[in-house]
Amino acid sequence: MSEDWERPVVACLAVLCLTAAGEGTVSPAATMVEHCLALDVAPDLAVFRSRVGLAVLDLSPRPQQAVVSRRLIDEAITYWDGYVARDVLAHVVCWSA
Repeated sequence: MSEDWERPVVACLAVLCLTAAGEGTVSPAATMVEHCLALDVAPDLAVFRSRVGLAVLDLSPRPQQAVVSRRLIDEAITYWDGYVARDVLAHVVCWSA
């Protein structure tokens, strides 16, 4: 992979495929969360990060969701981006963070 943003996307796709195949996803899900949290926090990538983060939330086991949802909420507050805020507020997992 040549770009950092590709890692969480590829990891999400891997977890999605493993889930669909009925295979274990514990280790791949942990890797997916790590790649998501390692993304550059540049403001111009806030919408991309939030949407990848929401996909990670949907694919992660419950214990791993908390750290991702906290990061999404923090970024929505920090960057004052309406798209990020809307997406985060619309996702039920973020409500329970």
